[in-house]
Amino acid sequence: MPNGAVNRYKSIKGAKELEIYEQARYLTITGQVLYGKLKPIKEIDDSFWNLLPKDNSSIPSLNRSGELTNGDQRIIDNLLKNKNDGQEFRNLYVYGDLTQYEGDQSRADLRLVHFFSKWCGFDADRINRLFRSSKLMRPKWDKKHRLDGATYGQMTIEKALSNRHIHHKSEIEGYLKYHYDFRYNEVLDRVELKPKKGNEWELLSKREFNSLHRKIKNDGGTIGAESLNSLLESDFSPTYNPMIEYFTKNSVCTGTSAIEQLAATVATTDQSYWTTSLTK
Repeated sequence: MPNGAVNRYKSIKGAKELEIYEQARYLTITGQVLYGKLKPIKEIDDSFWNLLPKDNSSIPSLNRSGELTNGDQRIIDNLLKNKNDGQEFRNLYVYGDLTQYEGDQSRADLRLVHFFSKWCGFDADRINRLFRSSKLMRPKWDKKHRLDGATYGQMTIEKALSNRHIHHKSEIEGYLKYHYDFRYNEVLDRVELKPKKGNEWELLSKREFNSLHRKIKNDGGTIGAESLNSLLESDFSPTYNPMIEYFTKNSVCTGTSAIEQLAATVATTDQSYWTTSLTK
């Protein structure tokens, strides 16, 4: 009996019982004729075998949105050949079979995303790309389902990754980038961070650094405090200069003002630039 199958038995006209499966079905033909006369068995045409699924080493060409990279193809190949999850993954990815999920595609979508996350770590972009190449892909994936504009697809990936643990030390950078934004304040010579779901940047104090280190450890990551500090103070955190940002992004005040009058009292080689800079 297939794994997870539930069978029922029914007797037909005194014959031995007929097995009926609710899921994971298969058909066995014994050759015994129940009704009518025996008919000769015809030879199957060779073209019939081309309709059958290939073995697990083949990767279906289902690129519905863009080309997959060689790395993406390797992930799919490894999942198809996986001894424990290969068949379930194939049913979802290749056929879009919802039988095991009682017809609930949202559950099936989340399950497929979980499969991908095992190999993609916290790379949401790659998971999204891989999912789009599957048989489960549908227009709903790109429809907005939250007030902040998040699509159903983004929310599904977010649900899978929000509670995902770190399985290998190589995933620590991906874990940090998925949960936080970091930047290096050149003026203060300090690292700042902002949770992905937050709006305010904060200086990474000693207490916050220790809390971050503790969170990584609780989520399965292994990294020393010194190594984590070196990582955050490297080019992992892009540089940020608040002074430059202020003068390049803020608009100039318009109209006559006390600041413009004050600027006019100082003579410079470029009076327009001086006035513009002072009024920012």
